[in-house]
Parts: sequence; structure tokens; C-alpha cells
Amino acid sequence: MTLRLVPAGALVVRTGPSWRFAGGPLGTRSVSEFDGVTWEGERVRARSVWANGDYRAGPEVAEVRVRAMLETGDGALIYLGYAGRFLLRELAAGTGRVIMTGRAETADERYGWLNATQIAGEGRLSEGRMTYDLYVLE
Repeated sequence: MTLRLVPAGALVVRTGPSWRFAGGPLGTRSVSEFDGVTWEGERVRARSVWANGDYRAGPEVAEVRVRAMLETGDGALIYLGYAGRFLLRELAAGTGRVIMTGRAETADERYGWLNATQIAGEGRLSEGRMTYDLYVLE
């Protein structure tokens, strides 16, 4: 058996207001609202009806967790949750990427195939938005 990465489109997360503190027991911690999340792919086209995330950074590595409820153009609701990691020095230099893995779930039979998939992606931060190339593992 071999896993395959199948392209699943692009995920764009537009950042919104954030609140943070540094020097906590686990490093820097922040929470954010998002101005919107879109998933544009061949099999899924959806926009967020709700989305937020949190961020934790140590001296070298940071982690992000994002949660979003998406609605497709044909009315299906899809919950998307993912976690990503990145090196702070690379992101600060503009050369970094965020590697993410996550999952989606839905009660809509038309998108039921998502319930059995793992999502993976590679993202880049630019001008207030994180854009991921998305893949599903099959």
C-alpha cells in the first residue's frame, strides 16, 4: 500500500485582529479572529462562516492551530481543523513555509469522502494572508 498526495486546491486564510502575550509558561501565545477562509479546488469550493486560530511560539519553532466552519456554494457545511509548524527565523526572513496537517468533516453526503481523508499542505505568509497548496492523502 502506498499513500498518494492528491492536489485539493488552495486554502487562503486572511488574518484579522489578534491578541498576544510573550513570556508565558510555553512562550508567546496569541489568538486571532480571521477575516475569512476560502478553499478553492476542483472538488471543494467553500467560504468560511466562522474561523479563528491560536499560535504558540518558542525560541525557534512556532505552531498554529486553525478551526473554520466553511459553507460550499451548494449549501454544505464543512468543518476544517488543522495544525501547522514553522521555523520563526525563516518566516521572519520571508523564506519560510508552514507545513500543515488536518482533517475535515461534514454530514453532507456529497462531500462525505472528506470524512475519511487526511489533509496536508504547504503555506506561505504574504500581505496579511496565509495561502496553502492543499492535498488529500489517499
